[in-house]
Amino acid sequence: MLDNESEYIRASLAGDEGAYAALIEHYQERVTRLMWRFSHDLNTHEELVQEVFVQAYMSLSKFARKAPFEHWLCSIGTNIGYKFWKTQKRERDNKVNFETFDLVEARESSEDDSQKHELADKLYEALAMLDTDDRLVLTLMYYEELEGREIAGRMGWSYTATRMRISRARKKLRALIEKHAPEVASYAY
Repeated sequence: MLDNESEYIRASLAGDEGAYAALIEHYQERVTRLMWRFSHDLNTHEELVQEVFVQAYMSLSKFARKAPFEHWLCSIGTNIGYKFWKTQKRERDNKVNFETFDLVEARESSEDDSQKHELADKLYEALAMLDTDDRLVLTLMYYEELEGREIAGRMGWSYTATRMRISRARKKLRALIEKHAPEVASYAY
């Protein structure tokens, strides 16, 4: 937490650009990591990070201080990422060509860091084939390491509905991987 965070927020609301710049600087790394979950394209990623801080600035007067500023900022980021995925899904062909994956080679040289990154990218692509809601809940759970209650709070869903979404999303991902890339299954679960 930033020392005197509430003072920076009050100053930002009063029009002090330097105060908001200090908030950006403090939370830049956290927001950057979060938005990497939504896009691995560097240009798109930068745009998403910037959009989070712009939207946060525009909504700063609505920050109720019921939760830490970081949680509020991450909720904005999650919503922006979710909308990005929905837009992206409409614009692209929903098929990922699993035949291009050289998964056997990735397994044989799993000690090699570059192969681990390649496998992670392939799992990221498999996640991209899921519906947006399923992809979001699994991303928040596995990449952001949020618990079901935290996901529910961030998204405004009930805890019961969130648990159901997690269960269904896991089953869909498992079926997708087993059908198209069974070699990944041992790494994904």
